[in-house]
Amino acid sequence: MQNQEPSLKYSKREIKYLKEPINQFSQIWQLSKKYAEVLKKQKEHHNENQHKMVIKYCEKIHDLKKIINEHRISKSEEVNKILDQLGILFEAFNDILHENKYKMQILDGRHWDEIQDGEAYIEGNFESNQVTVAVVADTIKPLIKYENNIIQSARVIVHVPIKKDISKKGEFNE
Repeated sequence: MQNQEPSLKYSKREIKYLKEPINQFSQIWQLSKKYAEVLKKQKEHHNENQHKMVIKYCEKIHDLKKIINEHRISKSEEVNKILDQLGILFEAFNDILHENKYKMQILDGRHWDEIQDGEAYIEGNFESNQVTVAVVADTIKPLIKYENNIIQSARVIVHVPIKKDISKKGEFNE
């Protein structure tokens, strides 16, 4: 028997193209696209819920301030009770800001109860991909428009990243 060596001659073969893509690859590709879309929607929904919660607390604080204005002249005891409720709301609001990775602090580190009239100065740092200057201003303004002038001025600094259509820093004084 003779040893058969492989042929070194090159034979030209026809190239065949697949009429349909391989099913498994196509399915994997489609599944990965769907998964990416689902993740994107979940993230958007989560961010929406965070902002809705912050806005909801702003509205509650605003409502309480209206009640305070109505009762300010006539019933001082009632006003004190409402102010206590407002203080509790501020604390809850602050907790929500921290839970949603917003940061807000009184610059000299004192608690609300320790602040004398006209002494407070608040700076709020909002760090989020979704937050714009307008959102920050709308969120923190109800907190600083405190009718008995405990907080006279506030400055809000928005750190990048924020939406590209808004400037990188927003500042306002009241």
